Amino acid sequence: MGLLLYVLFTAATLAVFYFIVETAVKNGIDKSRLGKALAEKNGIELNEENKRASWLDDDLDN
Repeated sequence: MGLLLYVLFTAATLAVFYFIVETAVKNGIDKSRLGKALAEKNGIELNEENKRASWLDDDLDN
């Protein structure tokens, strides 16, 4: 039972870390000068949701 809980907890933790890193890299590339230059050169439009100036733009108080 303990081993099963350990495996499930480890898998859940790794999945959370995967999504955090994926989002960070995606946003970092979309916001970088190189990412914008490559998108313009190749005719790719960046996601509108990733064009926030900072994480504070998601604040619900505004």
